[in-house]
Amino acid sequence: MDDGIDRVTRDISIDAPWSLIEAFATQPREKPEDGNRGAEMIAERLRGFGVPVTMHQPDLYLSLPISASVRSGGETFAAKPPAFSVSAPDGIEAPLLYIPAAGAGNPLDRSAGTLDDPGRFQGRIVVTEGFALPNAVAEYETAGAAGVVAVNPGERAHW
Repeated sequence: MDDGIDRVTRDISIDAPWSLIEAFATQPREKPEDGNRGAEMIAERLRGFGVPVTMHQPDLYLSLPISASVRSGGETFAAKPPAFSVSAPDGIEAPLLYIPAAGAGNPLDRSAGTLDDPGRFQGRIVVTEGFALPNAVAEYETAGAAGVVAVNPGERAHW
């Protein structure tokens, strides 16, 4: 008995999957509807080859911060908000507190170091180096920080 899957493996060429790769290379992938469109494209191709397709739609909790900036001294700097950031469309203004990254040369190996004097974070914007790691940001938040700016080198780093 020849079902759709047998036909696909017998009849398909590299052209069918390659055209999807080419389409995905230029397709936006930042928003849920972008991902849904990609899944629909795959499903359409499979259905075209007679393969039955069932699409599942799970409930997801996504955080897709779109834009951010840091303003200081009359200049505005582009920024990338980490997932699950608090929305602050009117900005946050507070005194700055510089905390150097603790991990020697490894931006993933650091701690916020709030346990030595947690009061110093209260109402301040922490400026530190490296990734805005969730554990460090949560530690600053718990200690009362008003915000966190994690500085990374390069233009639009880690976008």
